[in-house]
Amino acid sequence: SAQQIGQPGIREARVHADDLPRLRETYRQAGPTPSSVDYRYRSNEASWVWLRDIVSSASDSGGQAVLRGLTLDVSPQRQAALALKDSESRYREVIEHVSEVIFRTDHQGRWTLLNPAWEELTGYSIAESLGRPVSEFVSAEDSPLLEALTNQLLHGNKSQLRDELRLLTRAGEPRWVSVFVRSSQDAEGRVIATFGTLTDITERKRAEEEIRRLAFYDSLTELPNRSLLYDRLRLAMASAARSRHHGAILFLDLDNFKDINDTLGHDVGDELLRQVASRMRGTIRETDTLARLGGDEFVIILNDLHPEQAQAAVEAETLGSKLLHLLAEPFRLGEHERHCTPSIGATLFGDGEVNVDELLKQADLAMY
Repeated sequence: SAQQIGQPGIREARVHADDLPRLRETYRQAGPTPSSVDYRYRSNEASWVWLRDIVSSASDSGGQAVLRGLTLDVSPQRQAALALKDSESRYREVIEHVSEVIFRTDHQGRWTLLNPAWEELTGYSIAESLGRPVSEFVSAEDSPLLEALTNQLLHGNKSQLRDELRLLTRAGEPRWVSVFVRSSQDAEGRVIATFGTLTDITERKRAEEEIRRLAFYDSLTELPNRSLLYDRLRLAMASAARSRHHGAILFLDLDNFKDINDTLGHDVGDELLRQVASRMRGTIRETDTLARLGGDEFVIILNDLHPEQAQAAVEAETLGSKLLHLLAEPFRLGEHERHCTPSIGATLFGDGEVNVDELLKQADLAMY
């Protein structure tokens, strides 16, 4: 009967209580087709082993239902499975909680794996990002860099690379990331995937930019300061010597700035300097440089003027005249309007025979 074949025997006393119902049910439902059940069995007073019973029912020569089976010790397999499960659990915990983005792409540059840090960084969900090209999330300015990195990994001899680029968040905000990426190859050496990390370095980049701004830009007018002016002037002089085109510098000083500063106060004087800088910034070409040398002194570097000295002088004088008319218009300073005319001196350069300091002295003398 089912009851007769449904008893696993006296071993039940050593079977773990949590596993006993499952063992009994397997024996009770045993049929012609073998079925198996894993359970814990006390081998001695201190330890448990995992056993697997494979059982089936049959009839003996007298027509009575009997059980046939085989018992295996599966402890090593169970321990390996538990270790693998524990390892996978710890791996998932790391992947899900690290602050860096961990990614994988296929050989066509599409996301195939992203961890939750991706959502925190970009605002895009993992589900909507997987399967899409990496290029869709990179700023247009850095697309050439991404293409170069991809080509080096897929077609070059590089197996790993580091670089920095900007990702665009869902809100359209650029975020700087440090990229570490490696290629994964098949047995024939073909790249089948890439994997790596993305680390948010936006705050570091902002700090670097602020340091650069403080080092090379005037905090009041946001124009290049003396240090950056000297660098730009050296480059302009070297370029003029190579191209045989003239350049020029205009040295500008505000005539009655001291009177305005003394009578109306330094705040008004600072505002005047900002307005003067703003007017001139809108007048010069993108290839030229406008800098604040200090106080009420400004310098403009003009590049790529005419190769003929006389014609280059005319071009410099034309801009100087334009600036005179531009700054002749009154300035609104608080509730008052004030006039503050400039004096401008100009000098040409092109043969490379003078240095930066001498050139600035020439322009300063020309102004006086």
